[in-house]
Amino acid sequence: MLAGILVPIAFFASIVGIFYFFYTTRHKERMSLIENDKDATIFIKAKKNGGEKKSKTNYTLKIGLLLIGLGIGVILGNIVAQYSLLEEPTSYISMILIFGGLGLISYYLIEKKNKDKK
Repeated sequence: MLAGILVPIAFFASIVGIFYFFYTTRHKERMSLIENDKDATIFIKAKKNGGEKKSKTNYTLKIGLLLIGLGIGVILGNIVAQYSLLEEPTSYISMILIFGGLGLISYYLIEKKNKDKK
């Protein structure tokens, strides 16, 4: 009974702890660069001389292709589990990973093609 309460609390506390650690470490790094008069251009996302800033459409395309690949992997994992000798966990996990990877590879090829056009 108590585990039903503690598990979500521990889960969200760990997420908050990870974000806290990330932002405090980032702040310390930036402050040490400022104190030592170092070049802080590594924090600028786009290059000043004609550099491209990554748009959200690229990220959306990447996530979309990944999710399509995962969906196809789930469907084919179900088909493989029903019509072959593989057990369910093996067929689902293998198909999800294969088609998720194919989705990311297709994103890479699309981005490469778009960069070559520019």
